[in-house]
Amino acid sequence: MTVLAVVRTETRIAASDLKRTQTFLRRGLGHRKMTSDFSQLFTKTARPSDSQLALIKNSPPVGLSGEGYTLVQTLDVDQVTLDAMKTTQEYS
Repeated sequence: MTVLAVVRTETRIAASDLKRTQTFLRRGLGHRKMTSDFSQLFTKTARPSDSQLALIKNSPPVGLSGEGYTLVQTLDVDQVTLDAMKTTQEYS
């Protein structure tokens, strides 16, 4: 009986580890896709429109929802970093 309890516990732990690993990898997939989408966009324009940015925001990797994942991507301005960067630029 003790052996069965240990095996059941180990099985639950392994399943939990697998789920965490899958979640971590899916999150990375979302970041890579968004980075790739931005790269393609900024290759074409230096000033993307709001609709172009919204398209990237609302385009999660294919297949995530079918596996039960929901990806929420936000695009916010990091004003503190932006202001710091502006102080290092020379304007004529």
